[in-house]
Amino acid sequence: MMVTMYLFYSGYGLMESQRKKSDYKKHFIRNRFLKILLHFDLAVILYIILLLLLGKPFSMLEYAGSLVGWYSVGNDNWFIFVILALYAFFYLSLCVRQWSKKWLIKEKYGEGIILTAVLVLCILLWFGLYFTKGQEWWIDNIMVFPLGISFSIFKPQIEEWIRKGKNYYFVFLILTVFLVSWHSLVGIDKKGICTCLFALWVVLLSMKVKFDNKILQWLGTLAFSIYILQRLPMIALTNAGINKNALLFVIIVIPSVFIIAYLYNCFLKRMDKRLFEKNSALPS
Repeated sequence: MMVTMYLFYSGYGLMESQRKKSDYKKHFIRNRFLKILLHFDLAVILYIILLLLLGKPFSMLEYAGSLVGWYSVGNDNWFIFVILALYAFFYLSLCVRQWSKKWLIKEKYGEGIILTAVLVLCILLWFGLYFTKGQEWWIDNIMVFPLGISFSIFKPQIEEWIRKGKNYYFVFLILTVFLVSWHSLVGIDKKGICTCLFALWVVLLSMKVKFDNKILQWLGTLAFSIYILQRLPMIALTNAGINKNALLFVIIVIPSVFIIAYLYNCFLKRMDKRLFEKNSALPS
């Protein structure tokens, strides 16, 4: 659930962006795919350096695989592998849409073609990771991405229906009851049903409740860095045996994560300005 909304809003945001920017596909690989891959790989290098200093080497295959999130070198890896795959799927869907124009398919079916292509590829990814990785966290968020794309496509109709009469409260109540009961009875949901419904529940909640304050805004800017780098101080302190004192461990880890994430974020901003923004009018 920690990354469910990130994947949902990624699908939603990509669909919204391609609709508004005529040359979105042209710069997608550079400004989306390669950018997030570089941000991740720099963090992976920090993990590799730390583990080498601690005398915990990995094989060359594990090092290579860790750069795309297939293997972990102590970091959270599955999320990056999945998001890179989903971004690649979206790019391929844009290619399919472009090819469809040559096949004289009407423009009004363009967004449906994008959604269908992404959905088919996500299903294939779901089965592929289910049989190769097995762990539920690799697969239980995948279908949230095409759900976000769907919400972008059908947003006007959804919002119009939701806001009619008591439809909002009825749907919100049903989703709440289902999520609570499903989690209590089923537990971990490898099918991804719970994560998809949770994403819709949060969207409904945000229609009535505004989550906006300076602390959340600040944490939002650091979310990626916190998620990617949080285990660095945990590994170092565990190796030093400080984890045996739980209170001291927490007191040191939490501010350490914030400081490391903040410094990393500052570095990424400077790097992005040079690599992706300097002397360039490319859309993000």
